[in-house]
Amino acid sequence: MGRVHESESAARAAKRAAAFELDADAKAAQLCGAASTLQALEAMSRCVHIEPARLDAMRARLVAHSSEQHA
Repeated sequence: MGRVHESESAARAAKRAAAFELDADAKAAQLCGAASTLQALEAMSRCVHIEPARLDAMRARLVAHSSEQHA
């Protein structure tokens, strides 16, 4: 039972960390702009592992922001 609890705790911690990263990315986009934040994430992804979900979320933010400006 200990291993199951440990793996559940690790899974919760990973989900929490991913949520914090997405929140930080959103705040960076508010401060610096979605395009600049996406460029920074893409540059970082060439050096370290960046979860694809972070890049996808920032690309979606950029598309949404772009379509809002053209509306």
